[in-house]
Amino acid sequence: MEDMKKATDAAGVIVLGSRSKIQPASLYQRHIIWRTRPERRAQLLRIQDEALHMEMVRQGLLTPTKNPTFNCRWDCEFYGMCELDEQQADTTEFKSLQFRVEDPYADHRKSTDE
Repeated sequence: MEDMKKATDAAGVIVLGSRSKIQPASLYQRHIIWRTRPERRAQLLRIQDEALHMEMVRQGLLTPTKNPTFNCRWDCEFYGMCELDEQQADTTEFKSLQFRVEDPYADHRKSTDE
């Protein structure tokens, strides 16, 4: 323990908290997943395609697309509207009732009319 104290002092490391005999459980479990060279290449190409698509959406060259996943129901504020859209229903009334577009900083911006 003295060696550890000397090493932290020499490195200028500030240790917060105190030592504990019982450490908390790790937040994540790491599992090694072996991939072949073609699988890794396919994954990298998929990531590249997705990045290019996102950039084209940012530039206005493509329109954004929905990507529904298993956790949409509890994680997405647009879940109801997305469900209606999937059923080919008209979403305009839903949008007007559920969502409001506003500028929260409007009162703090200088008017361009003045």
